[in-house]
Amino acid sequence: MGFALGAKSLPRAQSRGVGLYVACPDIFNSRSEPCLAHPDSNRESCSIATAPEIVSSLALNILTRTRCQSAYSAAMNSTIASDGWELISAEDRNAAHPETFQIPEREKRESLAPGDGAKLLFDIETREQGRVVDRGVDRMWVIVKARTERGYIGVLDSDPGTAENLRLRQGDSITFGPEHIAAISTPPREYVIKKYGASFFDE
Repeated sequence: MGFALGAKSLPRAQSRGVGLYVACPDIFNSRSEPCLAHPDSNRESCSIATAPEIVSSLALNILTRTRCQSAYSAAMNSTIASDGWELISAEDRNAAHPETFQIPEREKRESLAPGDGAKLLFDIETREQGRVVDRGVDRMWVIVKARTERGYIGVLDSDPGTAENLRLRQGDSITFGPEHIAAISTPPREYVIKKYGASFFDE
């Protein structure tokens, strides 16, 4: 369900889906599964993760973040056809309906810090046995984990539901930009630590 701030999201899907893992385990230390930057390895066997004996810690940090920046870019391109969901620009919606759909000022949307919550617009398509049974926009909360050159990477705190075609689930890493942010709030730090662990705020 996510932290109780603003409108409650409405899960649409029905059956189990497959998660999209974007967060590099070397940076976030949150999942043991391979990330998009290291698709053929896990935290224990990843050549990047075991590189300290080969390169300095500083070089390792630069190498890992460079590799993962490509993963972030790929995640930004999630589509209905390939993943069952995609992000909608809150700026575009505000431009089309300025009186009824208001968003925070750009400066505020560009100034989020780890632990801040951003409400994003997820266009989700639900399929059953290959047939589209629902399509709609869910407003869901993502908690910022880190900043990137293009915006942020965070953790999906709301529950999107599940479906056979939906590659999205609660706890997945989401890459987004200021243009996607429809609302801003900050959940209690204790809530974030209890749900995701104290390491959530580690750089």
